[in-house]
Amino acid sequence: MKTSKVIHFNLFCPDNSLFKQKANTPSEFQIITCTSPDNCKLLSRKECACHYGSFSRGVCPYGERIIKTGFTRRSKKYLSWNNEQKKKYDGIPFLKAPKQLGIVGDYVFLPYPHIDMMENFPLEKNNFIHKNEFNVDNIIRLMEFKPLAMFGGEIKSYQKDIPPLFLNHLSEQMPELFKSVIKKNSVCGKRYAELSSIGRKAVIQTLTPNVGKFIDIHGCLWVWDGIELSSVNSRMSFGICKFSKVSIVPLEKQEVEITDEKQVNKNTVFLD
Repeated sequence: MKTSKVIHFNLFCPDNSLFKQKANTPSEFQIITCTSPDNCKLLSRKECACHYGSFSRGVCPYGERIIKTGFTRRSKKYLSWNNEQKKKYDGIPFLKAPKQLGIVGDYVFLPYPHIDMMENFPLEKNNFIHKNEFNVDNIIRLMEFKPLAMFGGEIKSYQKDIPPLFLNHLSEQMPELFKSVIKKNSVCGKRYAELSSIGRKAVIQTLTPNVGKFIDIHGCLWVWDGIELSSVNSRMSFGICKFSKVSIVPLEKQEVEITDEKQVNKNTVFLD
């Protein structure tokens, strides 16, 4: 029997909820265990397929979701139970839902809408396909697929958005297979070229320095020099005096939105 490892932990405490909870709402924790954590590309990106699907109730061939209920705020055990779970699972991260394909053991996970509607396509539960079936011909089928709405008519958003996005993800995660697809089908090459990197999220430390400017929530402009972000029109309100320029050093693996194609290079790590 394979050993399971806890890879995800999340504790819901009604008193800390963003939305007002009833007094009789109990605490609840959720963990995800995995029998193949060392062979999961999603996990290396702090993601998990168990978070994909309706109401985040997805399944994985190697994962299991466990939910346990604690006590309400009226109970004397409320705080002690919450603290006990925090201590027990200290250091276990919170994993996100996947946004792009990834190899998961003997499978490839495909988090793209409507592909489960394709007839005679070897897709298994929760958008998994066995690696042996994830070949050039089946990928081209995915790119040519035109899903139909329940009451008739094509779901045009699929062909508009998914093929370019999927091919971009494929080029990043499985470059050799991507090259084979482009070589066999010229239309896929054209669809791949449609997707711009502008607007995508990426790790700032992996972007080309001194190219373009980044925009914050106030519309102020920032320049990345490879070490620091600096701005001459920042609206920061916490400074101890007025300033003409402000510089900050981002923490590791910080997310920014790409504003110029030349910011992207072979080392760029995308987060979407």
